Amino acid sequence: MAQKVAELLDEKCKVLETFSEVKQKFDKLESTLQNNGMSAQAAEKDSLEVASQKFEQSNAQMKKEIERLQEELSQQNKARKQQEDQLAELEQILRNLEEEAKERKSQLEQDNTTLKIHEINTERLQKNLQAAKEEHAMLLESKEQLVQEAEDWGERLGELEEEMKMSERSHTGMLEDCANKDDRIKSLTECLLKMRDWDSEDESCIDGSTNAAGAENGDSSDFHQKQKVQKLIEAAKMSADLKSMEEHKNRVLAKLADEIKAKEDLQEGIKQLEEQKEVLESESASYASESQKLQQKLQIVTEMYQENELKLHRMLTVEEKERFQKEEKLNKAGKKISLAAEELNTYRQRAKDLEEELERTSLAYKNQITSHEKKAHDNWLAARAADRDLADVKRENAHLRQKLTGAQFKFEILEKDVREGRPLFRGEKSPYGPSPLSRPSSETRAFLSPPTLMDGPPRVSPQFMGPGRASRGGVEPPSGGPDSDSGSLSPSWDRERRGPPPPPDHPLPDPGLPFRRPPPGPYPMGPLPPRPPLPPEPYFGDKSGESFHGPHSMPGDMRLPPDPDSRMGPPPGTRFIGMPPLMDPRDPHFPPRGPYGPPEFFPPRGPGGPPIGMRGPLPPGMFPRAPMPLRQHMGYLPPRHSSASFPPGPPPRPSPPGSEQPPDQSPSPHDVI
Repeated sequence: MAQKVAELLDEKCKVLETFSEVKQKFDKLESTLQNNGMSAQAAEKDSLEVASQKFEQSNAQMKKEIERLQEELSQQNKARKQQEDQLAELEQILRNLEEEAKERKSQLEQDNTTLKIHEINTERLQKNLQAAKEEHAMLLESKEQLVQEAEDWGERLGELEEEMKMSERSHTGMLEDCANKDDRIKSLTECLLKMRDWDSEDESCIDGSTNAAGAENGDSSDFHQKQKVQKLIEAAKMSADLKSMEEHKNRVLAKLADEIKAKEDLQEGIKQLEEQKEVLESESASYASESQKLQQKLQIVTEMYQENELKLHRMLTVEEKERFQKEEKLNKAGKKISLAAEELNTYRQRAKDLEEELERTSLAYKNQITSHEKKAHDNWLAARAADRDLADVKRENAHLRQKLTGAQFKFEILEKDVREGRPLFRGEKSPYGPSPLSRPSSETRAFLSPPTLMDGPPRVSPQFMGPGRASRGGVEPPSGGPDSDSGSLSPSWDRERRGPPPPPDHPLPDPGLPFRRPPPGPYPMGPLPPRPPLPPEPYFGDKSGESFHGPHSMPGDMRLPPDPDSRMGPPPGTRFIGMPPLMDPRDPHFPPRGPYGPPEFFPPRGPGGPPIGMRGPLPPGMFPRAPMPLRQHMGYLPPRHSSASFPPGPPPRPSPPGSEQPPDQSPSPHDVI
């Protein structure tokens, strides 16, 4: 779109230039033929006025159309930029939301894993607590059993102590009985010994008095014997009782020893039980403290678990709400994106429609321009006829023309000294002579007479020869032959020097054959060189004409003079400018136009003169970003080349006439500058 707008602006500038040149030509013709009052000049003036009015109208229409298209283009660019910004923002929001969703998912997975770990830890702690509780219950049961056993052993110990006390009492009583028995035994033994003594005394007494008192003592002896027997029986009983008492004593002593041993064993068992009781009490205290600690830990863990569960539940609820909000935002963003895509499609369709409309308008303007070119060509033919009618006037004004050219040459030399480095103008040589809408630049007018006041080929001023031009040889005198009527601007010395032969892709036309007009280029007519009294315009004399020439457009290409019959116009088979081209001018491989203008712009480098340098860099123009179109002018177009003969990319620059580079090689940037 911007390129088309730039092309339309260039076309507008070219039309303005053509209009200014036509106006200059009209003023010049009016000034030269003011006193003659010829009907042809009046008709030409009317036609030029009509053409200028038409050009002004078309220029105004093109201005309005360009302004409208620029406004639409700016609006579409703003809308497109806004949509692109919105799409970029939505894409950034989507990416941020996706990243947040991924982070939330990862955080949720981490929370789930931590929750599972806490659950596993709580289960393990509950199992440990249950085992500790069971062990504590078992220890309590064992403690109760041990306490009961200790109570039983205490009761048994009390009973044994009571039995021991009773046995001690019985032992003391038995010891007393034994002492009594010993005393009785001693007394009995003493009694028996006394009784034996008594028995012996009694026997002696009995033997002495048996005789005297036998009868009287018979009763007392029996009594004594009975007493003795009774005593013996009592002694036997006492001995038996004593033996039984000794046996009972031995038994009691054995029992006492057994009881003492049992007492000692019980005391040792009691000590062991007390020690076990102390150990169990310490263990029960430690287990109780551990159980309390475990209960506290369990309580803390349960509280932490409940708090974590509440936190996770809150986080899950918040995340679910955020997820729902993000889903709603994503849905809204998707709807906005779909709407933006639909609007983008509609804008694209509108842009396509505008492009098609621009193409149609450009084609219409091109058709109008071709019609204007055709009319200008007709006017040019009429001007040539008027020029042929004014040949006599030209011959009479030859002397004045020589003086005028000399003064003009001096002025041009001074102007060249002031304006060094200005971009030069390259034009196109017309095989039918100069066009009324074109004229050689100020650089070539130093060696030529004015084209409208010339008779025959141009003559070089003999009074002012520039440096490096004296070696060209003599100049042919003017002749009134066929070339003078043809209107050719090429002098005789230029016809002898036509430059290097063209390559095989560009054969020279046969002079014997009728000239065939080449098809028009992809763009309308280019600007013409400025002429005094107006100042030159450096914007249209830029280096685009140099950079877009093909590698074979040398100074001598297609510059042969036409045959004498070409004054009556082109043959019937000639293609005019208004006819449709043989090739689409919008093709990127469409060949550019060749240089326009007389060959005096390309003077040969003589042995005594320095080479002519190339033009300097172009000053910044109105549209520096837009690509400049090919430079073309009113007149005849260059021959169309095949697309295969051009390499891809931009065409190379032509080398200057005095450079040492071959024709097929493009000059370096240093040579161009």
